[in-house]
Amino acid sequence: MSTTGPWTICCAQASRPVLASALAQLIADRLRATPLAAPLIPADVIARQIAEMQLALIDAWIAGRPAMQPEAVASALGAGTDALMSVLAGRVR
Repeated sequence: MSTTGPWTICCAQASRPVLASALAQLIADRLRATPLAAPLIPADVIARQIAEMQLALIDAWIAGRPAMQPEAVASALGAGTDALMSVLAGRVR
């Protein structure tokens, strides 16, 4: 997998926090629109944790370290998000 291109630029050290914040805000908006059964922490913090998990996996996939199939990455994104939601928000997506 190539390590150059728009994603590499987008996820560069300087822009990663901006991308993570934007993704976390989108996730937080969805969380606030859905009743959470028994959240352990505030929705904004849950959203940030989910966003960072998703971006870490995508970063590794794009960088090719280690090599992963797109289908595996997609499954891992869903499973990771479901796991975090189940534990932190008290529900499964």
